[in-house]
Amino acid sequence: MELTNITESIMADRERVINSIKVLWEKARAKALSEMEYRKALQVEILLLKENKMAVTLISDIARGECAELKYKRDLAEAEYKVAVASLSALETSISSLQSILRYQTDIES
Repeated sequence: MELTNITESIMADRERVINSIKVLWEKARAKALSEMEYRKALQVEILLLKENKMAVTLISDIARGECAELKYKRDLAEAEYKVAVASLSALETSISSLQSILRYQTDIES
């Protein structure tokens, strides 16, 4: 690999890291918002079931069942966030590897 190709790859990955950080922020925000929506809906559902004199032992399960779609969205947002973190980590590893190759190539040519 030529030094210019390695340098270009490092710069391209650097741009991808910058973009990935923006995506990661969006995913973190979506994760937090979906958690908030789920918790609020669950709270409302629990209160409604209590008002309707539902048996206390059933309230938790039934309320979660009623909010299952929001819980799915919450879990999906969390998974997307974790994938974004892993992607950023992979890019950082790639840059580190390229820097090592660049350092090695530079030492050889010196």
